[in-house]
Amino acid sequence: LIPYLKKMLNLQLAPLGKKLAKSPTWNGRSKYIKQYEEKYGKQPSSFWSSVQIHHIRPRQYGGALNDFNNLMPVKTESHRAITSWFRNY
Repeated sequence: LIPYLKKMLNLQLAPLGKKLAKSPTWNGRSKYIKQYEEKYGKQPSSFWSSVQIHHIRPRQYGGALNDFNNLMPVKTESHRAITSWFRNY
């Protein structure tokens, strides 16, 4: 999975150029949850407490802060691994 993920991310990030020194602040979790549930239906609170909202194209690489299509819920443990990988990209 990791080699595949790395390949996918390399392809996705290649045209983005330089990484910002710091990731822009994001506080859109509530808005995203509302949009997600409008599109996919109400989720139990246990679902939302077990996930973080992942920016598919990271904010630090120019990913849209509030674009619904750039966001997805990811299990907290997985999101930590993804974030760690990007810190070393």
